[in-house]
Amino acid sequence: MANDKAAIELSLSSLELLVAGTVKKPSTGNHAVKIELQWPRIGIQSRSYTKVFKLVGNECKIKADDWVGGILLKENVTGRFALKISVSPALSDAEVDELAAKIAKTLGGELADIIEDGLGGMLGKVAAVPVDYLATLAGKAEARPVATATIVLDTSEFSETGGRVLTLPLTSPGKLTKTRRTATGKRNVKQTVLKAGDPNGVAVLSMKTL
Repeated sequence: MANDKAAIELSLSSLELLVAGTVKKPSTGNHAVKIELQWPRIGIQSRSYTKVFKLVGNECKIKADDWVGGILLKENVTGRFALKISVSPALSDAEVDELAAKIAKTLGGELADIIEDGLGGMLGKVAAVPVDYLATLAGKAEARPVATATIVLDTSEFSETGGRVLTLPLTSPGKLTKTRRTATGKRNVKQTVLKAGDPNGVAVLSMKTL
């Protein structure tokens, strides 16, 4: 009988965006990468984790020996669950600093240490607050991600120990536009760069079963 429970470690190996929010040319910028586990186990509807990565030329690659730089989460999962990745447009250094400061303030003291697996109720809601803050703290940047992907996984398909590579084609969840000058130069017009559902890069994740 297959074991329906597993502990997983998820890391980012590489991320590439076609449009990162700045569409004039490939740019350097900070991007918040959010991982949401949907129904990872009984009684837990969602667990979310967010980490900021710097993309150069709209891409980043994590070195194999940079475990700290790439790790996204360690979680217990049971049976069938969904994994969703969302990538924000470029965030300024000031936005990243503000985000980090307010998350730390929200967590306060040792709050993070008392949130344990399996606890629900208010603690579960408090644990989600820092992640939800991305939508308001980063303002327009995180209001709509520039790229998302979702995959359904099942622990019955995992080996007892080992790992696998998840290559996730990213799509634009909504319309992305850029502003350009008209031929006469008298006014600005918006031009659609990507429509909802258009391809917008690839995320490669490394998942280990612990």
